[in-house]
Amino acid sequence: MKKFIIGTALSLMVAASAFVGVKAQAEDVYRLYNSNTGEHFYTKNTYERSSLIQNGWNSEGIGWYGASSGKPVYRVYNPNSRGGDHYYTMSHYEAQSLVNKGWRWDNNGAPAFYSAGNTKLYVSYNPNAQSGSHNYTTSSYEQNSLLQNGWKYGSVSFYVSKPGPAPTTEMRPMSGNYWQLSSELGSYPVLSKYNNLSIEVSISKNRTYLKSNNSVIYTFYSSAGVSNTTPQGNYATQVETASHFYNAGEGMGANYAVSWLQHGIYLFHSVPVDSNGNYIASEASKLGKSPSSHGCIRLSVSDSYWLYSQALSGTLPVGTPVNVHQ
Repeated sequence: MKKFIIGTALSLMVAASAFVGVKAQAEDVYRLYNSNTGEHFYTKNTYERSSLIQNGWNSEGIGWYGASSGKPVYRVYNPNSRGGDHYYTMSHYEAQSLVNKGWRWDNNGAPAFYSAGNTKLYVSYNPNAQSGSHNYTTSSYEQNSLLQNGWKYGSVSFYVSKPGPAPTTEMRPMSGNYWQLSSELGSYPVLSKYNNLSIEVSISKNRTYLKSNNSVIYTFYSSAGVSNTTPQGNYATQVETASHFYNAGEGMGANYAVSWLQHGIYLFHSVPVDSNGNYIASEASKLGKSPSSHGCIRLSVSDSYWLYSQALSGTLPVGTPVNVHQ
């Protein structure tokens, strides 16, 4: 990809500028992120968006509003990179050259988008990435931040109608295997950017809120204990963590535990597992809907792993306040 971007960056900007001011109907273009591969993906197809979310991609809202006509923008796919990779270009020649080298046409070779409008869509390239090596954004701040952190060949890829709105919190539908995935459709917060962290557990709402300066930065689906078995009051995260545990007396265990009371007795942890380490789907499907634990706070598999990882790294400090209430 590097050699194509070098040779076509100027032609992309020149060609794109010819379509500035073209009037066309604005269309939502959704931006999604795969935390396993590091790739951002962009689509105006709502079915494609929903399918990716069901398969664990995070929604980052509307990336931009695109045009319904204008200069064609093609999307090609590299099946040989780790996790796959997509590239967007106005140059049919460049796209065809990549296809000749083993890439594949997306959208059956038809345009994925059109270049038209007055808003610049920037592209930059990560030479160290195997997947998600190109980032597209209308934000000059995001573009400049990437270039300052080692991304290369920043240029205007094409033009769009206008930027997307600021991302808003969107919860994952509680259906299918939702209990394996993140509760929010967006990405997890980068905790190193926040201070004065705290955790609030609402037993009646079946929600746990991670806060910074008392403002919610992430919402977890959760389930506390049945029959008032979860202590209520003000506590704090403790040093004890565990990647896995099993309680033979209860006939179940869990993964990714972080203690918040009595040093390993009351925990944040995943939905339960059986003696073989398999998640118990009948219990997991109660997550976010009703109290169901023996007193601990159950979280989804993805959420519990993320919280556990933050505790291990120290970005969720020992002593983070925890408030539990009805």
